[in-house]
Amino acid sequence: MPTEATEKARKLEMDWMLKEKPYEYVPRTEPSSKGIASRPLLWIDTNKGDKQSYNVRSRLVCTEIRRKGMEAVFSATPPLESFRALLARAASEPYVSASGHRHPDPYKVMLVDVSRAHFYAQAVRDVFI
Repeated sequence: MPTEATEKARKLEMDWMLKEKPYEYVPRTEPSSKGIASRPLLWIDTNKGDKQSYNVRSRLVCTEIRRKGMEAVFSATPPLESFRALLARAASEPYVSASGHRHPDPYKVMLVDVSRAHFYAQAVRDVFI
């Protein structure tokens, strides 16, 4: 990936972080006083385009190893075939209410891409980076 595109993507991510502030500053001694280890930060750079037309996205991530007994949390994007199946069903089945009335536009189908949902979740524990 071109350095220029990567730097631009990282700046966009940092600008968002500075605007939304999903963090707060604490003294460096706080993690160890609570018996918690600090986690390293890592840049993940990906090209969502191709080699002729770059669309670089950068995410600043904090990683940790899942401890024994912790439930794994992962939400993958469903395959396109599942969206097609839902769309076909919505288009082919007329909606009739319990009272027997037909509704002209009963279904609403939406495909949504959420890129930063994890920052809007409520924190359930302290994580130090």
